[in-house]
Amino acid sequence: MAEPGIHRIEVTTLGDLLDLRAAEQGERLAMVFPDHQVSYAGLAERAGFFARGLIAAGLKPGETVGILLPNCVDAIAALFGAAKAGLYPVPVNARYKSLELADLIRHSRMRTLFIGPADPRALPRPTSRPCCRRRSRPWPGRTG
Repeated sequence: MAEPGIHRIEVTTLGDLLDLRAAEQGERLAMVFPDHQVSYAGLAERAGFFARGLIAAGLKPGETVGILLPNCVDAIAALFGAAKAGLYPVPVNARYKSLELADLIRHSRMRTLFIGPADPRALPRPTSRPCCRRRSRPWPGRTG
């Protein structure tokens, strides 16, 4: 029996939870930044955009994708998008030295790394395109 005020949900994925919240409370604010805010519906749409892009890039369920983005809507949308595509998101610490980043990439078997500018104020407001780039060639020492 659930405690009062506790809403139980069935076991599901992180991406499904976002879609559920967007369907129930789509226009409610999901995130607020000093110069931007996004609703659950907007975040779900953005996450879907990332998911479709990851799938189109050839990533398969069970692979890992790194997220090295400043605090912005796209950082969270990339995390949800990876989950929606059946991938394992790996948040990357922006303070990592190159050796630490190389170790993380190797140990996580990361296939793709989302990156963005160091200053989040340099990012455009989210549109239908992501604010980050995909590394288009394999990581050194890795095939495929």
